[in-house]
Amino acid sequence: VQEQTLETWRNIYNEKMRDVPNASYMTQREAKQMLSARGAYFVHRGDALLGIGSVKENKLESLASVIPGAGAEVVSALSNAVFTDIVYLEVASENHRAMHLYRKLGFMPTLETARWYCI
Repeated sequence: VQEQTLETWRNIYNEKMRDVPNASYMTQREAKQMLSARGAYFVHRGDALLGIGSVKENKLESLASVIPGAGAEVVSALSNAVFTDIVYLEVASENHRAMHLYRKLGFMPTLETARWYCI
């Protein structure tokens, strides 16, 4: 992701995360911080955009496919951006389709956490 494509990435992220339990809305400020960390990616197959994701160290922080059924390719491509033997990711416990895909790809549940908001 580059400066000129950051807003497109952020819009896709916010659209895809809108219905995911406990997913947060990404502000422009947060997107710029992510850009400076150089961890955001568009995933393509040829000219087709398959999805987006962000990576930090050995963790897939967020990912979303934009083409139904492309989730495995998005996970695989983003996993290649992690330069360690072990890759971590987070998924909402209510996101059963994603959890099924991740297990099918060889990920194993290791820790359950909760996200709380104080108002």
